[in-house]
Amino acid sequence: MNPTLVILAAGVGRRFGGLKQLEPLGPSGEALMDYSIFDARRAGFRGVVLVVRPETLELVRRHAERRLPDWLRVGYGIQPLEFLPPGVSEAAVRHKPWGTAHAVLAAERLLDTPFAVINADDFYGRASFDLLCRHLRRVGFSAGSTHACVVGFRLHHTLSEHGGVSRAVCDCDRDGVLRRLREVTGIRRSHTAIPQSDSDMGVTDSAIPESDPEMGESDPAMRDSAEPEADAEMHESDSTSTETDTPMGEPDPAMRDSAKPEAEAEMRESDPTSTESDSTSTESDPTLVGIDLDGSEIHLTGHETVSMNMWGFAPPIFPPLRRVFSQFVRRHAGDPDAELHLPTAVDHLVRDGHLRVQVLESGEAWFGVTHPGDRAEVKERILALVRRGVYPDNLLDGWEESPLSGSA
Repeated sequence: MNPTLVILAAGVGRRFGGLKQLEPLGPSGEALMDYSIFDARRAGFRGVVLVVRPETLELVRRHAERRLPDWLRVGYGIQPLEFLPPGVSEAAVRHKPWGTAHAVLAAERLLDTPFAVINADDFYGRASFDLLCRHLRRVGFSAGSTHACVVGFRLHHTLSEHGGVSRAVCDCDRDGVLRRLREVTGIRRSHTAIPQSDSDMGVTDSAIPESDPEMGESDPAMRDSAEPEADAEMHESDSTSTETDTPMGEPDPAMRDSAKPEAEAEMRESDPTSTESDSTSTESDPTLVGIDLDGSEIHLTGHETVSMNMWGFAPPIFPPLRRVFSQFVRRHAGDPDAELHLPTAVDHLVRDGHLRVQVLESGEAWFGVTHPGDRAEVKERILALVRRGVYPDNLLDGWEESPLSGSA
């Protein structure tokens, strides 16, 4: 059985100034998520679940009807503004969703097999979807699996020339297993000023209470990582399905090999769709700086592996994720701007021993639309891929309804 792709498309896009998930960026008016769906289908993903807000459902549905083939299975998960967990009788009036952890929960009823999660406004590249789909198929997730995976990108492949970005830096052990996610905000080259005030950089307190009767005592280090965040659009991801013939246990040698940059370099050499050569970033930029959770400035090399919200999960993730989110809402019910980002929730589950996450290194050069100034560059990069033959001029001309390799 092939995995399903979940796309988080419920964002408000305040810094961008509109619905960037539907922004026409391809030569025939394609949005970034259209290229992700196209790449995912070619990699072996089956159906698609789009997570949207109630007020944007019809806009997104109409876009999908115009841009996607009618034989492709598409479902819609609705992320409401309101959410009251048990024990909470009222909450502040909200004007934006509760964050990407809540968005994943909005897709729960549509998923009964392993799935992937991505952002609608990010370009991940064909090789990244190949890597994730192969991992989901080969490793599989048992019925009670507490395992997951995340595709990691080199930091210097994920920067914007038009403003600071927030990234979740991955700290892994020697086998590529995630130990923690460290949120760093305002990452930019040192000659770029950090904005002192920004409507999207306000406090988004994702703190988890120090103690949870349902989940046990939290790790003290986790409490350090749960300080208020400074970016309401932290990158994250979700989706479903995969074969379960191989139970998930300790990573076998083949799995560890798949997480190594050397193996992915070989894959890119044989894959003409790889976009690594499109990167305008240098291999290393010692002038990168960002803001740590304690507000101090830190220096980065650009070689750090970061999460761009490209995850692989199995349905057993939902009960613990729901508990973490309910706990968060109980604490922040009176804050209309509080959001729980998926990397923060995953970090909590990893530190408490409820989840094991394998980090898969991708050599692709990510790009996306965070700031309005990113629009022109993204259009140029997509056009370059079209000219190289990676994508057709009109994406609809490249769709083929054919049996997926490895499908059940």
